[in-house]
Amino acid sequence: MVTDPAGITLGGDFAGLVVPEGTAFSYGDYFIDNRASGGVPIVIHYEAYEPVIRDQFGVVSFRCVLSHPVYGMGVAQGSQYAIQLPDGRQQLSIRNVLTFPPLIPPAPLPQP
Repeated sequence: MVTDPAGITLGGDFAGLVVPEGTAFSYGDYFIDNRASGGVPIVIHYEAYEPVIRDQFGVVSFRCVLSHPVYGMGVAQGSQYAIQLPDGRQQLSIRNVLTFPPLIPPAPLPQP
């Protein structure tokens, strides 16, 4: 996550792109536990397709590239936002859709 209040200029695949404080990249694995119905867990790897940036309303939209040994390549798209609860705690609301194969390839990133 970018912690510099002035933001940062990225390198690598995103060379020259300036992103604000709070920008992140996500990666990991979805673990879908279907053992209760006699199946085996499904593990799907994901990596951010582009920087994950919160908008002015606090909503984070994201697109990730998916990979699975049986399902192949896919795409995950979604959004998340924090909800302030009456007792002061925050609850994170996430909506996410996984698609195999990706129906629409992610658009290329704009060049700086």
